[in-house]
Amino acid sequence: INAALAGAYGVPVAMVSGDQALAAEARELLGPTIETVIVKQALGRFAARSVSPGVSCQRIREGATSALGRTHVPLVLPSPVRLEVEFQLTQMADMAELVPGSKRIGGRTLEYVHDDYREVFRAWRALYNLASIE
Repeated sequence: INAALAGAYGVPVAMVSGDQALAAEARELLGPTIETVIVKQALGRFAARSVSPGVSCQRIREGATSALGRTHVPLVLPSPVRLEVEFQLTQMADMAELVPGSKRIGGRTLEYVHDDYREVFRAWRALYNLASIE
């Protein structure tokens, strides 16, 4: 999501840090030049085994130095961009549907389509913020 936003402004992503799943996804989306720094191992949706902060900082420093030595290309999504969001509850979709341009395509699912990814990103933020209102 953030790599596409940076790309919409012409800014490439040089490095990401996180778990092994993020590293694999980043390589798939951003290509072989992306530097990936694994600082934790995902164990489940809400659990991870992290390396110590000192080791994490050292790995990130080394990764950033390595990343700066390569050329990176911005991630630019083809237009139009279609965002589909499935909420946990219908009430959440009810609130999120208030975003102009959103379309209900299922009981808990909305879509938003726009030519400009920056607008899609703004809509995504609004959808989730409205969905969290009780």
